[in-house]
Amino acid sequence: MKKIISILFLAFSLQPFLAQNIGEFFVSLPDQHLKLLSSSQRLELINEAFNKKDSTVSNSYGGKSKLLIFDTENNHIRVQTSPQGFFEVKKWLLGDSVSLFATNSWVCSPACDGEIQFLKNNYAPLSAIGNNFPEITIFDFLNKDSLAASEWGEEDIKNKFDIFFIHYEFQPDGNDIFVINDNEKYMNREDYEKLKPFLAGNRLRLTWKEGNFEKGKACFK
Repeated sequence: MKKIISILFLAFSLQPFLAQNIGEFFVSLPDQHLKLLSSSQRLELINEAFNKKDSTVSNSYGGKSKLLIFDTENNHIRVQTSPQGFFEVKKWLLGDSVSLFATNSWVCSPACDGEIQFLKNNYAPLSAIGNNFPEITIFDFLNKDSLAASEWGEEDIKNKFDIFFIHYEFQPDGNDIFVINDNEKYMNREDYEKLKPFLAGNRLRLTWKEGNFEKGKACFK
């Protein structure tokens, strides 16, 4: 009974934040998207941030999860779910009071690999955003002119990058998304050094423009 009262108190104290939508989306997100943190645990994280406390809770697996970003102005929440794991949610406005939400998670051990998923207001998966969320391949991170002049062929590259480690990061102060290529931490060192001269960068900006994400050029941080 005491636990129920506590959760209700948190819910009422958070109404100004939940009205911003991103907090409500995060707290009400079905557990299948974030099994480490129950709805009440997520609510507790936000409540502690509201009270300017250290936002850390014990998660469902017995570890610690920490709220890193709770930004209602830029509609962005980021949580370190474990020593190696991260989870974030963000909202974009499409116009006419229509919102687009996304969840993003990644784990580093040591190479980082992640998954991004776009959702409707009712948490149903959205397979396409204006038919323009670009597919990302290893060739987006390579200098195609230098590669064409080398002995490396397209099949050679595909074989070397048989496992493609990338993760996404939402930008705290904007609507763009960065795609991070983390294969350096996974690949055989000799193979990586051979390919390094052909790399155009290890990160790629996806620029939010009129309801779509436009693929930019790879660069190094």
